[in-house]
Amino acid sequence: MPLFAALLTAAALTGCTWEPPRNNPVDPGSPGYRGTGLLTVRVAISTSPLVPLDSTVVQLLDDSLSAFGGLDGTATLEVPHGLVRYEIRREGFNPHRDSARVEVGSHVVRPWVTLDGLPWLDSLCTMTGIEETGDGRKLYYYMVAARAGDRDGNGNLEGVEYYESPGGPRYSMTLNPETGCYERGFSFSFTGWDSLRARIGHEVFFVARDVTGDSVTASTLVRPAFEYDELADDIPNDQQISPEQPTFHWNPSNVLFSPLRYRFELFLAGNNTPEYSALVEGDHGTSFSVTVDDTLLPSVVYEWQLTLYDPFDSWVRTPKMEVSPDFRNR
Repeated sequence: MPLFAALLTAAALTGCTWEPPRNNPVDPGSPGYRGTGLLTVRVAISTSPLVPLDSTVVQLLDDSLSAFGGLDGTATLEVPHGLVRYEIRREGFNPHRDSARVEVGSHVVRPWVTLDGLPWLDSLCTMTGIEETGDGRKLYYYMVAARAGDRDGNGNLEGVEYYESPGGPRYSMTLNPETGCYERGFSFSFTGWDSLRARIGHEVFFVARDVTGDSVTASTLVRPAFEYDELADDIPNDQQISPEQPTFHWNPSNVLFSPLRYRFELFLAGNNTPEYSALVEGDHGTSFSVTVDDTLLPSVVYEWQLTLYDPFDSWVRTPKMEVSPDFRNR
């Protein structure tokens, strides 16, 4: 089972530098120096056209200053030197996922000193799955993983911990030498989807700490949901629908956590109001079929679209696909 089959889009702090004002004649290293400088935060963004990013937000928590970076992932702020706490968030367009708080940390910013010694933490991952136990119960399992290290290369990373709520128990994560990731696996059994909803769907946290006490914290969501890029290769987007073959069929065999409900819709080409809609209830691992009565349809070319729902009523929607031109009322 590939570890990063369900990688979440994440951003990572890759470098910060402090520069004193160029027109300040005072020695930046003197004890009485109280000038301001530019704190440049660079964020490496991993995304795809299916999950567009609006912006990257860098928030200096102590000074209530923020800057909005573009897709190049660079934001520059003028801040006083001293202790700076920062937060990086990813702002996206997905209406069913809150903006992710990607990294939170603190470090003393001094003139001419970079923050290369701060630990780095990125590539947060939650991988989920469900198995039948054979006695009426289901087993839900998930693995959490993160890449972490020390930027200065001194090997002083103390470790990575995982916790599911502030103040809750912390779990140490084990470095997997094959993947280079710190990993931890969890599982529990449940009988109904309501009991699963009560356990999963919340924000979880990772913290990387080095031997000097510097640390960074990041968070993501653990949800038994699916991403469109996991489904893209599995959806039959070239399936022909015609009066002779009016059944649309899909067996989501490659989806780690299969959708539970499917909505199949037909649209007039270029129209966003469906002319035909069918909602099919299913269960994990079941196939999806819907038969369309073509006598209900006018003789125009239609487009079809699938909306896929998970147990939390989150959904993804496929792009519209053109129906075979033979699918007409004759």
